[in-house]
Amino acid sequence: MPAHSELRTILDEARARLPDMAEKLAQKGRPVPMTIVVGERGASFTEDGFRARFFKLVRELEKKEWVRPGLTFHGLRHTAATMLADAGCDTRDIQAVLGHRTAAMSEHYAKDADRRRRATAAITKLEDARNRRGDGTGSEQAVSNSMSNGATENGARPKKNPAKPLT
Repeated sequence: MPAHSELRTILDEARARLPDMAEKLAQKGRPVPMTIVVGERGASFTEDGFRARFFKLVRELEKKEWVRPGLTFHGLRHTAATMLADAGCDTRDIQAVLGHRTAAMSEHYAKDADRRRRATAAITKLEDARNRRGDGTGSEQAVSNSMSNGATENGARPKKNPAKPLT
C-alpha cells in the first residue's frame, strides 16, 4: 500500500521489531497479531483503544501548542486531501489516497486548491504589473494610484454622468 516516506520508515521500523515481539508472545502462549498497529503489550489495538490513544496524544500535543484544539481523524483526512490538492494532485489522485468511492467526494478539495492557485497567480500578476510600471506594491501606494485614476476611497469609480437630484 502506498505511504508517505516518513510513515513508511516508521512502519518498516515497527515491522523489524515484530519478530522479537512474536517470540515474546509465543513464549507466553499468546497469538501473534496480523496487524502492524499494536499496543505496548503486543496486542492488536481495538478501535476504542486506538481512539483513546490517539486523543491522549492529541491532548499532549495541544498542551505543547503543537496542534490546535479539536484535532480529529476526519480533520487529518481533510488536511491530507487539502495538501494533496495543493501539491497538484487531481481528483482521481485524492480519491485513490483517501479511498473515496466517487470522484465527487474528492472534487471539492481540488476545486479549492485550484481557486487558491488562481487567486495567488492573479495577485502575483498584479504585483508584477505594478513593479514593471514602477508603481510600488504597498497598499498605501495602491490606494494612492487608484485614487489618481479616478477611484473613490472604497475603490469604486464615480459615474461619468451622475443623476441629477430630485427637487
